[in-house]
Amino acid sequence: MIRVRGIAKSISKDALEMFFENTRKSGGGDIENLEWERKKGEAFITFKGPSVVQRVLEKQKREPFYLEKAELSVEEYVPPPLDPLRLFLKNLSAGITEEYLILYLEPCCNALPTKIHFGRLPGTALVIFSEEPDIGLLLGKVKEKALQGQYIEVTRVPVTRCVQLRGLLPSTSRDTVVLYFENVKRSNGGPVKDLKKGRDKQSFIITFENAEDAERVCRKQHTIDRKEIQVCLYYECLGEDLDADDVSDLIHGVEDTVAEFKLPDPVRLNNWNPQILRFLMNNRKHRAMFEKNLSDVNGVAKWPSSLEGDVIIECSMKADDEHANSLLKDWTTRVIKMVHSFIAGFDVAEFTLIQMAWPRVLEVLKTITIDNPEDVAVFLDQEKHNIAVAGPRANVQELKNVIKQMIIMVEATIKLETKRVMETKTLRSFEIALLRMSHFIQEIEKMHPELKFEIDQKERMAIFDGQADIVQKVMTQMHEKLNSFVSRSMQMSKAARNLLFAKETRKYIKQKMFAQKLVGVWDVQYDELLMFGRGEKEVIKAIEIVTSCIVENRIPLDEAMAQLVQEQQWSQLVQGILKKHTGKCAVETDIKDIIVVAVDNIFQDVFNEVKAFVDYYTVQETFLELNPELVKFIKQYKSDDIMELEKQFEKSLVKLYVADVGKQKGVKIKGMKDGCKSAKVAIAELAKCVFTTEHVMANKVGLTELLQGSTGRSQLGFIEVRWKCLIVMKNANQPDTWQQEAVGRLPRTREKMSSLVLSITADSRSNAQSAIRDIESFVKSEIMEKEINSPREIISKLLDKQVTKMELMGQGKAMVSVNQRKGIILVSGAPKEVLDTYDRVMKYLRNIELDKLKQDQEKLKKQQEMSDLRFPVTWTRMANDENLKCVSLNPNDQEYIAVSQKFLASAGSAGQQAVMMGFAMHYGSPGLTVIKIERVQNKSLYQQYKAKKRQLEQQNNGRANEKELWHGTVGTSIQNINHNGFNRSYSGSGSHGNGTYFAVNASYSVGGYCRPDASGHHHIYLAHVMTGDSIVLGSGTRVLPPKDPRNPHITYDSTTDNLANPQMFVIFHDMQAYPSYHITFQ
Repeated sequence: MIRVRGIAKSISKDALEMFFENTRKSGGGDIENLEWERKKGEAFITFKGPSVVQRVLEKQKREPFYLEKAELSVEEYVPPPLDPLRLFLKNLSAGITEEYLILYLEPCCNALPTKIHFGRLPGTALVIFSEEPDIGLLLGKVKEKALQGQYIEVTRVPVTRCVQLRGLLPSTSRDTVVLYFENVKRSNGGPVKDLKKGRDKQSFIITFENAEDAERVCRKQHTIDRKEIQVCLYYECLGEDLDADDVSDLIHGVEDTVAEFKLPDPVRLNNWNPQILRFLMNNRKHRAMFEKNLSDVNGVAKWPSSLEGDVIIECSMKADDEHANSLLKDWTTRVIKMVHSFIAGFDVAEFTLIQMAWPRVLEVLKTITIDNPEDVAVFLDQEKHNIAVAGPRANVQELKNVIKQMIIMVEATIKLETKRVMETKTLRSFEIALLRMSHFIQEIEKMHPELKFEIDQKERMAIFDGQADIVQKVMTQMHEKLNSFVSRSMQMSKAARNLLFAKETRKYIKQKMFAQKLVGVWDVQYDELLMFGRGEKEVIKAIEIVTSCIVENRIPLDEAMAQLVQEQQWSQLVQGILKKHTGKCAVETDIKDIIVVAVDNIFQDVFNEVKAFVDYYTVQETFLELNPELVKFIKQYKSDDIMELEKQFEKSLVKLYVADVGKQKGVKIKGMKDGCKSAKVAIAELAKCVFTTEHVMANKVGLTELLQGSTGRSQLGFIEVRWKCLIVMKNANQPDTWQQEAVGRLPRTREKMSSLVLSITADSRSNAQSAIRDIESFVKSEIMEKEINSPREIISKLLDKQVTKMELMGQGKAMVSVNQRKGIILVSGAPKEVLDTYDRVMKYLRNIELDKLKQDQEKLKKQQEMSDLRFPVTWTRMANDENLKCVSLNPNDQEYIAVSQKFLASAGSAGQQAVMMGFAMHYGSPGLTVIKIERVQNKSLYQQYKAKKRQLEQQNNGRANEKELWHGTVGTSIQNINHNGFNRSYSGSGSHGNGTYFAVNASYSVGGYCRPDASGHHHIYLAHVMTGDSIVLGSGTRVLPPKDPRNPHITYDSTTDNLANPQMFVIFHDMQAYPSYHITFQ
């Protein structure tokens, strides 16, 4: 926008507009708006393009602008911000009331006016709304609907920066006032731009740099040079300052009363019809009536010396008048309302004649007789060929009709006599378009072939060359034609509006309208699109075509995209799209969005291209959910891999965040779409390379305490570091939610859980297996378990005090658990403590068993002779206190030879048997050599064996099924077997149960169980075994089943591999076998 000063009053608005639209003369171009203040000799011009302003300013620097010999001053002008809640109205009818105006305005702009301030200038008012009014809607309504016969004008009001000061002392200097109001602390003010005299000598107008400072100043009382002054906002458009009542509606906190009597400022009437002013100034009767009405509201009129001046109305009240202060308060309002009411009774009728008709009309006018010459006046303007009739409304209307008929008659006469004339009419661009599209030019040429009628597109002018009457008629027809078009406003973004004026888009829409035989022309006013057409329906249809042809969509800008639109890639994309679709699309950006506008047949392609670019570069976020243990492992051991992946996808702005806190566990991925997708695949591949397994540990009493204790946690932590793994402990019977996330927080669990599961996560199978081996090794070194399940009948019938005594045998270093229901005793703890405790418990059990045998023997004393318990006659004599004696047999004795031959015969096919059974021989030669044979003489074991034999015979109807069987062993077990017999607790788990194994043939034992000692010698026993009733069972058997479910206490006596052709027997009671001979061989 530019401000032009120095405009001569004789210059017309059209001349000024054409000068600044002429690029050659002024450097200007298409004008969007021109506001002209003739009295001030200045104008404000808004061009359609910002570059035009710079072009005009640069041209003026090179050469001065002259228009009708007056030098013009041009400067760039930045208008002040507009007040969103205030509007200024002009051309209001006189006497309109505030209530009537409110009722008119509220539905026109969807906002409620809260206050209306009528200006000193008739027909003006400032309206204040409770909320921001719909300006576009209001502008459309005031053009369509007159208010009391007047079409009012609506303009936005700039936020005022001016304050009017009253009450200053004559001695107060200008500098004092400026310094006071620039002192924020004292006045609430700020930087002052200007200070000047008001319309009367008693007031000053101070202009601040900022509007906020002006409002803030009016909220405070002020004293300068010890004199209290009055301040209030100043609105130039009203031609006055606001009085105390009005200011209180705008700014809170202003005083309503003045301590001293002070006349209000005069009211200046400078906005009424000059012909009415002229009538009143020259008509004594109506002038007296006006002055009489003024005196009724305490006013006195001062008439100007010429029509260029203003009528000034001063207050006639005095300080001693009754109710002076209350009347002063609304004096200005009462005066303005009285003026409006008085002027409403007058009217003006004007006629503009062609030059040729002027003298004839004047001649005829002299012949007219006016009935009431004191009530009407006729004013003639020779220069403009204008006739004006002014006076009371009824009188004007009567004379108007007479003059109109007279003019018609004169023009009809001239029509026959006139010669060719040339007239021109300046048109706006959209008016030219309307005339062309409605075929008006062709119609005129057809109707008046003698008339030359053309449109100068460049100068935007209609040229008429022909007979005056025809020219006048066609100009009237053109005016009526243009007025016949209906207009409707519509909201449209700036980008869409600009596209509408592109040549290609305009052509595209025109073709659409032409296809439907529509006339539609558009123009832009006040940031709105105005559509013109031949009728309401046509305009609505044209708007529908425009809105359907121009498609707009927005894409929100995130932070990354806001930076990217400043880069070269974005510029290249936009330039490519605009080049590809010249004049049919626009791609722009603002603070929040990317704006894509295009015609409908290419919009989707353009939008998709922009959207694809945005999607490609937009930072997205996705989440790859992973097993919590895997997430923990990645965070602990794969951080370098994560950093490497970020570096790999750096160009795609990828950032990776390992999330192991909260409900979601996994990796959050942020970056561009393709980068996120590739990174997600890469992380998934990384996760596949991680090996996870679960290891079930055999349940041992004290295992949980060990792993939870400081030693266990420390050892597991060491294993994690050593093998780069993650170890999580959980109960196999509990759901995953019971799992703990780290070794440092293992749960306190009860001893009696079914099993313990360790979840191992490592970067390879070998590392996981190595960690498991280390854990097992650690547990084995720290915890040992030994089970005692024989004699079952003794364990199941232990007394409470006996159970308590056994449980205390651990001495706090090992744990003894007795399960009498199952007949099992479990000893657990550190290996050394377990072995010591195990021996104490076994010895205690044997003593209990011996006590029981003794009791049984006493019961059988009366039934049997003690001779039944005599020792074999082949035994060597023993002392009474001697329990064990191992007698080495002489190789020449018959007993030695019998045992040796029996052994060699049974073990003769040892090599073949070893191969068949899958065992390796522990000596190099298939031949066997007997080194030594010892007879084992153990009194207590033999007596227990004999007692057990009698029990089985009684239980099995006299059948004990005593057999000679072989039992291979190692050298370290010889002493234990000789002293305690065959203890199945030292036996492992076999294919036929967890008991003591005996072979039918020595070859079976020689084949794999007789491992050599340090001397290379092997050991085997020839034992007497009572197999009783046998059954075939599988591995894992600890307790023999009952023979009859009805008698569960009577069980089978042994298990075998084959009832028809047995090769081995397994006993589960140590007293069922006696080690008769110990054979050493090689």
